[in-house]
Amino acid sequence: VKGMGLDLGAIAKGYAVDKMAQILRASQVESFLINAGGNVYAGGRKPDNTLWRVGVTDPKDTGDIIGVMPAEDMAIVSSGDYRRYFVVDNTVYHHIIDPRTGYPSDTSRGTTVFSPSSIDADALSTIMFILGPDDSEGILSQFDGIGVIFVRQDGSVVSKGLVDGFEFK
Repeated sequence: VKGMGLDLGAIAKGYAVDKMAQILRASQVESFLINAGGNVYAGGRKPDNTLWRVGVTDPKDTGDIIGVMPAEDMAIVSSGDYRRYFVVDNTVYHHIIDPRTGYPSDTSRGTTVFSPSSIDADALSTIMFILGPDDSEGILSQFDGIGVIFVRQDGSVVSKGLVDGFEFK
């Protein structure tokens, strides 16, 4: 259809990060950290054999974190309403559109997904942001080894799935 396009923003970085990790492993690199702006992948352990420590941004104060995830062979991907937005008549409009309403989703301020796969985490962070913690179980139950941290509009934090080891601030 003329004037329409396909935006792969919800999975493109995740795919690229998974490919980078695959190339590094094929090149015998055992310890690496990929940071693709909201999409992080911790490959193996750090050179000193400790786990990588990845901070999760606080959507209420982007200069701070809500906690840290110790990670090994794990993608940590965040979506939120706090980086890409604009204001019209004192109303904030962000970039994550709820397809059910056609408007920016209002269920969350931010979500972070922990997964062995960056492409899964990338897609799920957006999906979880739109669904919110109350409606996420049906999707989460279809994936193994996934964890999610939700920051609701009121600032409260909810965790679901495998978030073992997450250190809340």
